[in-house]
Amino acid sequence: MTLANFNGDAFADAGVSFGALSSVSVAGDPLQRVYVTGGARSVLRWGMVPGAAYDVIRGDIRSITQQAGYVDLGSVICLANDTTDTDTATLPDDLDPAGSQIFFYLIRPVVGGVHGNYTVSTNDKIGSPSSGDCD
Repeated sequence: MTLANFNGDAFADAGVSFGALSSVSVAGDPLQRVYVTGGARSVLRWGMVPGAAYDVIRGDIRSITQQAGYVDLGSVICLANDTTDTDTATLPDDLDPAGSQIFFYLIRPVVGGVHGNYTVSTNDKIGSPSSGDCD
């Protein structure tokens, strides 16, 4: 278990890895509660924002770079676009990272057709996919 500010909101979040279960949990506010479970089929679950749809992306953590006004998340893959589900049970990620890779998954709400941000870094820069985004 580790405590860190994963979502840049100035509050500590808890990250827990369940090694044998290939499971990671990050807890913050309701939208940042994400559970990754499975081995070859990862399923994410998150808290609900009333009336929202969600976009879900996957990327390689090594591709993240800091830019002048934003954080470039690198090439990402859209796993879900405008889904009203609060998990990816019907759209699991079937790709396992290679031994030298670490995947990240990000979820953003879409409320009234307006897309939220995938993430905000600790210096308040917005995370922006360079490709594969869901809008």
